[in-house]
Amino acid sequence: MSLKCSKCGTENTEDSVFCKKCGEKLSPPPPPPPSEKTTHPDNNSKSSPPPSSTFKQKDIAKNSTSEDVFSLYRKKHSQPVEHKFKSSEHKNDEDTKFTKFTKPEKPGQYKSTSKQNKSNQQKQISSSSSIKSSSSQPNQDLPYDLKVPDYLENKQNPARNILFIGSFIVFLLIIFAAIIFVPRIKDKFFPSSPDHSTDYEPPGLVLVPGGIYRIGSYKAVFNDEVPNFKVELDSFYMKETPVTNYEFSKFINETGYLTYAERDSSIGFWTDSTGYQHDGANWRHPRGMDGPDAVFDLPLHPVVQVTWYDAAIFCNWLSEKENLELQYDTITWECKFTNGYRLPTEFEWEAAAQGLRRSTYPWGEDSPKATADSAQANHAGYLRVGEFIEDQQAMNFSSIMEHMRLDGYQFTSPVDAFPPNDLGLYDMAGNVWEWCQNYYDLYPPETYTNPRGFEDGEYKAMRGGSYGHDYRYLRRSARGKNVPYTAVELIGFRVMRLKSE
Repeated sequence: MSLKCSKCGTENTEDSVFCKKCGEKLSPPPPPPPSEKTTHPDNNSKSSPPPSSTFKQKDIAKNSTSEDVFSLYRKKHSQPVEHKFKSSEHKNDEDTKFTKFTKPEKPGQYKSTSKQNKSNQQKQISSSSSIKSSSSQPNQDLPYDLKVPDYLENKQNPARNILFIGSFIVFLLIIFAAIIFVPRIKDKFFPSSPDHSTDYEPPGLVLVPGGIYRIGSYKAVFNDEVPNFKVELDSFYMKETPVTNYEFSKFINETGYLTYAERDSSIGFWTDSTGYQHDGANWRHPRGMDGPDAVFDLPLHPVVQVTWYDAAIFCNWLSEKENLELQYDTITWECKFTNGYRLPTEFEWEAAAQGLRRSTYPWGEDSPKATADSAQANHAGYLRVGEFIEDQQAMNFSSIMEHMRLDGYQFTSPVDAFPPNDLGLYDMAGNVWEWCQNYYDLYPPETYTNPRGFEDGEYKAMRGGSYGHDYRYLRRSARGKNVPYTAVELIGFRVMRLKSE
C-alpha cells in the first residue's frame, strides 16, 4: 500500500516516513469504518455484543453472572433515605439549612450524612448480602421489596409492655395494702365511741382445727381435772379475745337490753381493797356505781358483771346479725349446737387453749412470770384473792392487792395486753374467767366425739382463771364454776361457732 504526500501528491512506499520528493512528513491513512459484523480472530462464527450503554434485564440475566446482577441491583436501590430535620433553634429562620439523616442501622441510631459517613454507609450497604429493616422505621421512600411487613411495623415494644404490667401490679398491691392496714390504723388512732356507735362489726375469729385432743391432766393440781381422756372435735371458730366493753355496748345500744345486774342491784357485786364485797355493780360500772372505773373509760377491757344468760342473749344477737340460726331458746335455755354463735363447751375451750403445741400454758410448759416487764398473763402471782379462812383479820388483804400489781395491772387489762397462743387466741390464761356452755360436774372416764358436756346441774363451768387468781388457775386444764345468774368483776365470756362445711 502506498502513501500519498498531502503537499506534492507524490506516491511513496508504505514504509516511508517522509516524502521522497518534497521531504514532507507523511501521515498514516485513517482506519476503515467498523462493519456491522466483526470477525472473531479465532472463530468466525462467534460475534461480540453490539456496543451499548444500556442493558436490558434479560441481557443481564443471559450474559452476566449472579454477582453482576446483584451488584447492579444494590447500586440501584442502595441510595440512603434522607429525612429533613429542622433545628428548634432556628424555627423562624427561613434560610436555615436542614440537617440530613440517613436510614439508621438500628432503631434509634441516626447518623449525619457527612461525606465520610455517607461513603461508609454506602460501602456497608453494597457489601451486605441482605438488607435488614427496623420495625420502628417508616416504610416511605423505600422500594416495595424492601418495605418492612405490616405485622413488624406495628409490633409493640416488649420493654414497654413489661413496664405497664409492673405498674399495674404495684397499683394492685397498694390497693390491697390500703384495704388491710387503713382500717386498723383508723381504729387505733381514731377509735369510735362505744357509747354512741351501733354499727355492727363481726368479731375476729380464729380457726381451731379439728382432731383428737387430750382433756384433763395426768398430774392433777385439783381433783376435778382428772381423768385425762380423749375427745374428737370438728373444726370450729373461736373469738380471738373475750368480748370487750366496746363490743358489748354495741349490742346494748342497738337492742336496749338490760343485763341481770342492771335489773337487780343485788346480783352484781365487787370486792374492795379490804376484801369486803359490795352490791350494786353492773357491766357499765364494774366496781360499783361510785367506783373509779367505767366501761367507757375501758373500751378494750373484757366486759364483766354479766351473767351466763346475758352472754347467751348476746350470742343470739350476734347470730342474727350474720343471718345464722339462733342457738339459744330464751325460755328453756337449751342450745341447738348448729352453725350459730354460742358459748364454747369446756372441751372446745381447752382444745383451743392448748393450741397446736398441746401445752400446759398458752405460752408453753413454764410457770408464768409475775413481773411487769416480762409478765405473760394478768394474774395474782402466787397468792389468791378471796381465800376463805376463819380469821378474816389474819389475812392481810391489802398486801395481796398490792401483789396483784406485779404484772402491770391490778384489775382487768386490755384483751390484747399479753401475747396470744400459737393459734392467735388472747387471754386464754388470766384476766377474767370465761363462761362455758355446759354445766359443771366431774369427768367420766370415757372417749367422746364432739361432746356437749353436762346439760343440767347447779353450776355452769368456767375456764381461764382471772386477775385475782394465782398461777395454778392459768393452766389449760384448771376448771372453775359458778351459778349462771352470778355477775362479778372476775367473770367475762367469749363466743364461738362451728365451721361451715
